[in-house]
Amino acid sequence: MEKGYQISDLTLDGMAHTCDRISLYCPAAPETSGMINSSFLNKMKPDAYIIHTARGEMSDNQAFYEAITTEKIRGAGSDTVAPEPTASDNILLNLPPAYVD
Repeated sequence: MEKGYQISDLTLDGMAHTCDRISLYCPAAPETSGMINSSFLNKMKPDAYIIHTARGEMSDNQAFYEAITTEKIRGAGSDTVAPEPTASDNILLNLPPAYVD
């Protein structure tokens, strides 16, 4: 923990287990492709939200859909999904607790 502050470094799994809100701002790269998947989402707290403003390739649409519909997470907000641009029949567009622009 940084001296004098309530700040600590967390791994991606550590964030999933600990954080109430996770906001993503990563570039599209081989190491970030698919990093938000069912394994990650299943580790999140049931009252957690994830805000995805990075690139669509980072997340798995089906995993997001299942995490929300099975109430593994409280909700999600996203301004991007794969593929981009967002198709009108994307499964995430019909979820009430999710906002996709």
